[in-house]
Amino acid sequence: MKIGIITYNRHHHKTFQIIKGLLKKKYEITLIISKYKPYKKRKIHLKHRPNQFNGKNINQSIKGLNLKLRKLEDGNIYDDLDYVLVGGSGILKKKYIKKNFIINCHPGLIPQTRGLDSIKWALYNNEIVGNTLHFIDERVDAGKPIAHKVTKLYKSDNLSNFFKRHYKNEINLLINFEKYLNSKNKIKLNKKKAHMRMPYKLEKELATKFKNYKRDKLENA
Repeated sequence: MKIGIITYNRHHHKTFQIIKGLLKKKYEITLIISKYKPYKKRKIHLKHRPNQFNGKNINQSIKGLNLKLRKLEDGNIYDDLDYVLVGGSGILKKKYIKKNFIINCHPGLIPQTRGLDSIKWALYNNEIVGNTLHFIDERVDAGKPIAHKVTKLYKSDNLSNFFKRHYKNEINLLINFEKYLNSKNKIKLNKKKAHMRMPYKLEKELATKFKNYKRDKLENA
């Protein structure tokens, strides 16, 4: 199977975790390069995922790997590809979207938890934490779900290892996307508005919110 991966024009940690997993499965991989636009720096109280960028450009990162390269803005970028996965990109313009073809893993349960900092908002609102493998469309984190995966919770968990497990699930869903294409692992959820970044002052409440989340979810398990 021929797979495209949309990623940035610099080294992106999540993308290369996905590449590593896909190469083990013998997929033929084409990287589709989009321009990286850095976010405005802000004060963060809790990091919920690893650092995603380093100084390498994409050509340095793929040295020695059997990968093809295309630019997002080039014509016919999806020719001969079976599916495209999103490793990293901003919101794709309408002209780059193809129905039931481009697959993303959103770190929240769509359509309930959408937008940025999804795991933080789910904990803050005492909602179920999980990832959604989904086809993208023109809406923000509202495309057709392929599968939902709730992040397992254990009595011994702290925020750090819970965040790590949640992120690992996100990567694994993308690597194993093919086995989920006909999945029945979907949860009926009410649609809510997409979130922006969580403010610093609310992040400081997450330790307490996580204790409440553990108590409620483990008691009702």
